[in-house]
Amino acid sequence: MDLRRQVEQLRLQARAKDDEARKLAGQLAEAKKLQTQVTSLEDRLRVMDDMMMSKSEDIAKLEAQLAAAKEAAAKPAPAKRGKAAAKAPAKAKDAPSMPVDVMGKSADAPAKGPAPAEKAPATDAKP
Repeated sequence: MDLRRQVEQLRLQARAKDDEARKLAGQLAEAKKLQTQVTSLEDRLRVMDDMMMSKSEDIAKLEAQLAAAKEAAAKPAPAKRGKAAAKAPAKAKDAPSMPVDVMGKSADAPAKGPAPAEKAPATDAKP
């Protein structure tokens, strides 16, 4: 009888070992699946990282172009304003100091009455 108990115990131990081996095999299969997923995700991460780096480089280039365009736009703008400001006093110098009379007389003409349209003073002509 002693021998039968030992045999029975060994069978139980063998079954326990087989169950543990199956359990470990299942865990190993799950680990392999997870490893495959991790590898796939790492590959996707590398691709996304490369895309991000490429987009970052594109953004940096566009920002540099934008800064250059802003600089280029800023440089001529003050020059145009300066030219317009320089022309404004010239127009003021050409304009008569007093308004021109509606009847064809200039502000410098004597105030005698309405002058005939044929004899308009020569001071109305602008140089």
